[in-house]
Amino acid sequence: MTPASIWSELSNLLDLLTASDLVLVPNPVRKIWDRRHLRVTAQGGQEYSPVVVLPFASVVEYRTFVEQGLFSCILMDGALIHISYDFDGDELVRHKLLYYPCPYILPPELLREEPLLDVLEYVSSCGSGDLRLRSPLRFDYDPLNAKEHHAHSHLHLVSEDCRWPVVGPVSIGRFIDYVFRHFYFSLWRRFRFLRDWSKGKVTRTLLDTQSDGLHVAFRIA
Repeated sequence: MTPASIWSELSNLLDLLTASDLVLVPNPVRKIWDRRHLRVTAQGGQEYSPVVVLPFASVVEYRTFVEQGLFSCILMDGALIHISYDFDGDELVRHKLLYYPCPYILPPELLREEPLLDVLEYVSSCGSGDLRLRSPLRFDYDPLNAKEHHAHSHLHLVSEDCRWPVVGPVSIGRFIDYVFRHFYFSLWRRFRFLRDWSKGKVTRTLLDTQSDGLHVAFRIA
């Protein structure tokens, strides 16, 4: 993984998702600098900033991400995908790969005709019958803050404090395959690029002591 390869891969992915009518709103791929690191991502907003502290897996968090454009794309059902990779030169130092299911069941015909926030207002005003209790999934890679109980690569779900160890950094191809295979199986079967996207080569970062417990594993190429 390098900034150039992630830029190209993310651009191609968003183009294919959009051309396949799987995306309501894509965001442009951007390069954002902080003092040391280069972030390659697709998102709205104008500034590099730390993750906003919001209640994890909450309607307010989801709505804030939509309002501030903190996503790479909005899928056809209102779910958010956010992909970002941070580099020091050509060395990967952080990534965030987020799948955020929409907390409401949204009428497909309205999503095609009206802005997402307007549809959310309409559905939420009708009561809580269409509210769905589903956790986001966020694959983080953060070796600079790694500890025995804070694996280099980990999966957040249900709670911000849940860090389920992952065997190594997660590539774009592996992430997209995982999301569509498990949550949109008919689309995964229909669109070959979702299945065949290169999974890439990564380095194992999971400690032996961390592998004794439940963890997310995949073949290291």
